[in-house]
Amino acid sequence: MKQQLELVSDNRCFDGQQKVYAHDSAVLNFRMKFAIYIPDNLEGPAPVLYHLSGMSCSEQTFIQKTGYQRWASHYGIIVVSPDVCPRVTYGVEKNEIEAKGLSFYVNAVKKPWNKNYQMYSYVNEELPSIIQENFNINKDRQSIMGHSMGGHGALISALKNPGKYRSVSAFAPVCNPSKSPDIQIIFKCYFGDDEKAIEEWDATCLVTKYKGPELNILIHQGNDDQYKEQLKLQNFASACEKAGIAVSINVEDRFDHGFYFISSFIEQHFHHHSKFLCDSYMRGPLFYINSMFWCGYRLSTVCSSSGLPAHAVKFEQRHTRLHQGKHFRRFYGSRQCSDNKKQQLDLLSDNRSFGGQQKVYEHDSVVLNCRMRFSVYIPENLERPAPILYYLSGMLCSEQSFIQKSGFQRWASHYRIIVVSPDICPRVTYGVEKSEIEAKGLSYYVNAIKKPWNKNYQMYSYVNEELPSIIQENFNIDKARQSIMGHSMGGHGALISALKNPGKFRSVSAFAPVCNPSQSPDERHLLNCYFGDDSKTIEEWDSTCLITKYKGPELNILIHQGKNDQYEIDLKLENFANACKKAGIAASINLEEGYDHGFYFISSFMEQHFHHHSKFLCDSF
Repeated sequence: MKQQLELVSDNRCFDGQQKVYAHDSAVLNFRMKFAIYIPDNLEGPAPVLYHLSGMSCSEQTFIQKTGYQRWASHYGIIVVSPDVCPRVTYGVEKNEIEAKGLSFYVNAVKKPWNKNYQMYSYVNEELPSIIQENFNINKDRQSIMGHSMGGHGALISALKNPGKYRSVSAFAPVCNPSKSPDIQIIFKCYFGDDEKAIEEWDATCLVTKYKGPELNILIHQGNDDQYKEQLKLQNFASACEKAGIAVSINVEDRFDHGFYFISSFIEQHFHHHSKFLCDSYMRGPLFYINSMFWCGYRLSTVCSSSGLPAHAVKFEQRHTRLHQGKHFRRFYGSRQCSDNKKQQLDLLSDNRSFGGQQKVYEHDSVVLNCRMRFSVYIPENLERPAPILYYLSGMLCSEQSFIQKSGFQRWASHYRIIVVSPDICPRVTYGVEKSEIEAKGLSYYVNAIKKPWNKNYQMYSYVNEELPSIIQENFNIDKARQSIMGHSMGGHGALISALKNPGKFRSVSAFAPVCNPSQSPDERHLLNCYFGDDSKTIEEWDSTCLITKYKGPELNILIHQGKNDQYEIDLKLENFANACKKAGIAASINLEEGYDHGFYFISSFMEQHFHHHSKFLCDSF
């Protein structure tokens, strides 16, 4: 009898459906959620890959931040990712286990945790049974992977179930929890002081006793992982060598523990699993660009030609360290300027992602009269001033949304384009009761003239004047090669920026842009807050109105919108298309079947937008 599943969400993504379900778990005695990605056009029962996330995550984290759907769709693999723990509350004061979801995918034996924290049994018994009952999967072709705490869960699941999983992989897994003091504290909550019991949930201990078929293990860890002392990867590698078990362990130079690291190497993990899950894996990946930035160390025990396990560990370093001196700044896109010209930037974060650095800065904005943040992605090995692409996000976003959820870094690194994405509005509070503008960041990238908004809401001038000046002063960019793109409200900002500045941007693109706000009641209401009832002024910030008067060089416009976009009526894309036709202005407008308004849609078509801009920004697109 099928267990009843409640569909929580269903989004189109990379020629497949990303769904989330909720159900009552008999094993966990609680309501549980899991995500499942189902590619289109599956011919017969499909292979399934389970992914286990790390602490402080949920079923949403992996599906939003890694871009794995591209590879799942390509290889025809169903991917299942459960929440990291049952979301129960025991009332234990300052309880880190509840706060961070530290299930570690074990079966707890001590109270109160033993009532609900049976995640090992959920992942390896109940959840696979549910998936088999409700979806067209091949139970004989399944593999498992995970990150951090979830990497620990993947390893112990494979080791405790010989032959169940055809392959196993992990990103920065916790490998030897019984030897990690901080993690020991958690395990003692579940098992008390019983060291033997704890070792039964420790991958390094388990691998020394493993008797079963080939495990086919792949592991990646960042050399700059801030938790590497707790992960104990070297202990696991040594145990594998001693036991004669083959494992490919890759320590990647300059990468840390987070999701930029995972998204950078997710392609390799899917290619690894496809070799054991798929009949036609030899077609290979869609686009093998990771060879550009693979770096650091490779540690592996390799099976001999006879198929027997090897007992030698090969440890080789792959150098790609940056040169010092003036070239060091070039690689990072930096540029020397005199102190009296360069505005001070505070570096908030700096993460390795694909072949470059994803940074976030904060500074005092003169135009906005407040502190402002922007993100900048800088590909490495830039041999001259680089082209630049500005991205403007939509409402309810920040400078973090695009850089975490779109996967654009893959293409920025490939085409060697610097990408800048500012926060969507000045983060000021006017005390206006129930202000939707403040709550959702509805700047619309205009220059407000009415009080109180006119003091800070000058986003058009910030995006088109102040921010480009800051970028030019601080980074090695070619100001003659710049383009702009955006999503929703940000798509509106990109279009009006290109239309009000003929020739400034070589190309412009937008995902589901607000095209005709003067004719959309909700948007018109917001613009009235900035400009009053002056229709003529409002039309000066409306791309459909602006394009009818445009006189300038080719705009090179690309637009994508989903046919299932829930905001279609407000966007007025058809009005913009008709205005372009009437004005004789070329625009490539694409309506995509089944897609909606969110980031799954954006990530699915990001490649096309970068290819579009590369034709106008890059010499060798």
